[in-house]
Amino acid sequence: MNTCFKTNKIKISPVLQHTVDLILILAIMLVVMKPVMADPININKENVEALQQNLEGVGVGPVKAQAIVDYRKKNTPLNRLVI
Repeated sequence: MNTCFKTNKIKISPVLQHTVDLILILAIMLVVMKPVMADPININKENVEALQQNLEGVGVGPVKAQAIVDYRKKNTPLNRLVI
């Protein structure tokens, strides 16, 4: 016995279809991007470990994190104060 089911497709306007597609794409992007988005950090105050962990996705490893901290220590306004 071969059973064939007929499906009735609802016809909607192209504008509404485009809107639904856009909303679906935005929802998928939000679900996919949420784990990637991190809390903002202040690179002027964080230590080496925090910089390395929070900026790992943009290519900041232990060497670059240490360089940021060293630069900060050398070039802070108090270090340039001449009395």
